[in-house]
Amino acid sequence: MKSNQLSVEQAISWATEQLKVGEQPKDEEDLKDEEDLRVGEELKNEEELILEEKLKNEEKLKAKQYHAMSPQAQVEQQSASVDASYLVSHVLDKSFTWLKTWPESLLSQSQAERLQACVKRRQAGEPIAYITGVKDFWTLTLKTNPSTLIPRAETELLIEQTLAQLDTKQALNLLDLGTGTGAIALSLAKELPNSQVYGCDFQKGAVELAIENAQFNQLENVHIFQSNWFSLVPKLDFDAIVANPPYVEPGDPHLLQGDLVFEPNSALVAEDNGLADIRNIANEARAYLKADAPLLLEHGYNQGKQVRDILQQYGYSKITTIADLDNNDRVTLGFK
Repeated sequence: MKSNQLSVEQAISWATEQLKVGEQPKDEEDLKDEEDLRVGEELKNEEELILEEKLKNEEKLKAKQYHAMSPQAQVEQQSASVDASYLVSHVLDKSFTWLKTWPESLLSQSQAERLQACVKRRQAGEPIAYITGVKDFWTLTLKTNPSTLIPRAETELLIEQTLAQLDTKQALNLLDLGTGTGAIALSLAKELPNSQVYGCDFQKGAVELAIENAQFNQLENVHIFQSNWFSLVPKLDFDAIVANPPYVEPGDPHLLQGDLVFEPNSALVAEDNGLADIRNIANEARAYLKADAPLLLEHGYNQGKQVRDILQQYGYSKITTIADLDNNDRVTLGFK
């Protein structure tokens, strides 16, 4: 892919078009033709003015076309535009603010080629977080890789609810089970600098990544270790235990869609209609919690009642389910 002095704005526009639903990757000749038409070779002043006017007219036409779209098509267009901005930001190693401030800045040939490669990966369905290698969560930037789930915005509800149940002025001991990237443990450690947060995961790769993320975010009050749920957890009488365990039922059609295709099944799927790990955690957690300390669990949108029943079965009190921003049951908690 030859950049022909492609600007940031033009690169985002090109990537957006490629990432629209139904678009197929174009070969290098197609891309070169498009770029030649767009920017030409060493435009003269008069040609630059003509091109500028043409681009303005194209933007007006795009705006009209956008507003004529169905709501679903508008969402798809917005999603493609956001993905495109992430990829250009990644390739240039610049922030979104920089992209908006310097839209006329030009890509080098190598940057244009990297962008094309990233777009092809995204067209194949690979998650943005795996392509860029990072994901923002809570107030942190976390490194990501295919050994773990990608942190999701709805999991921030688990952070909010954990903090809401605690006396945050005290020095506390907290446990995050199945820590993955370390998203939950590190977020709590950032919010509670006087507390000690423990995070464990069964997968060695996840443990290594969480440790790397703790170092990357300069958090020293977090302890990451390998453990199959409670098998190697120290008995410290924790002030709270939190977990975002696997809760997808085997064979769920969502496993064949979107980002889930690329994420590790071991971090997604649980037996017993997706409830096996939740049941196991609820059973064992009581031996590790202080009296009247909470267990907080993230779960599927349709599992609220079942998780409440499980917590009640194992003797928890003050059991509550909290909905996420989409009004789906997302976090259930109970106290020892």
